[in-house]
Amino acid sequence: VQSIAIHNFRSYYLTIAYEGTKWNQYRVPGDLVRKCDPRSRISSFFLPPAPAFPLNNDTPHTVINFDEYNTEVYGLMATRTLTVLGTLCVFVLVALSYELLNSLDRKLWQYNLIQIIYRVLSSRALFYIACTGMFLFSTFEIIMESDFINDWPAHLHHIERFMGGELNYENYMHHHGPCTYAGGFMWLYSLYQFITQGNLQNFQFLWALLELVHWQVMRSILHAASLPPVLALFAVFSNRLHLYNVRVVINDFPSLVMMHIVILLLLRHRWLLASVLYSFVVSTKLNFVFYSPAIFVVLLRHVGFVKTVGYCALMGLLQLVIGVPFIASNYLSYFSIAYDIRRTLLWEKTKNFKFLGRLLFQEWRVSILLLGLSITCVCALLLLVYVQGMKLTSSRHPTSQSTVLFLLLTCNFFFICFARGFYTPFLCWYLYTLPLMMYLSGTPSTLIVAFFSVHEVLVRNWGSMEAEMWVTLVLFLTNLMIVKDIFVCACQSARESISKRIKAE
Repeated sequence: VQSIAIHNFRSYYLTIAYEGTKWNQYRVPGDLVRKCDPRSRISSFFLPPAPAFPLNNDTPHTVINFDEYNTEVYGLMATRTLTVLGTLCVFVLVALSYELLNSLDRKLWQYNLIQIIYRVLSSRALFYIACTGMFLFSTFEIIMESDFINDWPAHLHHIERFMGGELNYENYMHHHGPCTYAGGFMWLYSLYQFITQGNLQNFQFLWALLELVHWQVMRSILHAASLPPVLALFAVFSNRLHLYNVRVVINDFPSLVMMHIVILLLLRHRWLLASVLYSFVVSTKLNFVFYSPAIFVVLLRHVGFVKTVGYCALMGLLQLVIGVPFIASNYLSYFSIAYDIRRTLLWEKTKNFKFLGRLLFQEWRVSILLLGLSITCVCALLLLVYVQGMKLTSSRHPTSQSTVLFLLLTCNFFFICFARGFYTPFLCWYLYTLPLMMYLSGTPSTLIVAFFSVHEVLVRNWGSMEAEMWVTLVLFLTNLMIVKDIFVCACQSARESISKRIKAE
């Protein structure tokens, strides 16, 4: 035996590396292992933990910066109050300057040069040239640049166990963690494993091809909703999205491509295909359930209550069919691990609400409050749009398809905006469609570029605890501005719709 490590996830796992062979993992019953010191469970990720016993003269003293300690524990408002208030004032000024920014937009469009640039950027030829150039750049990176990956080895480990005949979810364990994805993930990645033969470069090439397909899907969504094609260029030229898709090979991306195909099918009224594919997407990544309230309302409006119930039943049945082998092996472990909604993400890694500090972030009442805000925003918007017949009167909603797209994107965004735990790779869940959603919300063009750039630049690891806390504050305030635009757009449309009905009567 060369080394031994112990990991505490849901159960205890021993990782033992043997000389000349691969490492193996063993599951240990919890009652055979002494419980961890409670202080070690809440020790700081950034700062050295407090000593577990009084220091004596023989023990080296740990120097603790109490200003940093208080900032981490109690949040920015406790130690940087004036600076936080100044930041809030800046965002309030931006919110108050909307009319000025809209006026600036109108003046810019009066210049011939701006119109020529817009036509060039909107051209199909430039779009395909950009896609080809980015694909060639991906090829260069895959061949010439060094690899850096995150959870890919864990995904491959789970698939190898599955393809080796293991069906019990309790036994899918890697030192990165258990397999927290439902059966669709296993079937999809088994296909990828067969295509790539488990080679990392082959995986990266496959992801690069998926990225190429995805750009075309994005342009097709814009065409189906009668939106400006120039909005697709944000997705093509996003460095952060490209980095995580091709270089890091995140497992969110293939599911996201399929989710956007679901949106395209819904815009084209292909209800059955959309329902089947959406059920499979949720079985690969559970976060896509965020779209479900909007999908339910869209189906209800277009096909009626009876057919909507039928499509929902079909989606539920497909979840069971996809998971049949794992349910038959150990149904308790499958449902408790693959559909575990109790998981909490780490304060150390989150890009949402780190500015609250560790104590408030880990407070269960804060979690309930954020979930309540998400549900309230979703229900309020769905009701506002539904009573208007699923057609907003805004000039940026030329067709009913654009309103359907607006509902789908905003529901997903609300849950992400108020999600307590949000890791860097999750950026792809909404950044691709953020420019579309902001355009449909009536956000001025200058702020569409500015807000997209904020997410593009800030969602990364900064290496400093306080810097990351400030980043999460700026991101949250930016997202609140977008939420405000969404409701202003919906409320103005509702007011105009009511006025028209009153005049008609």
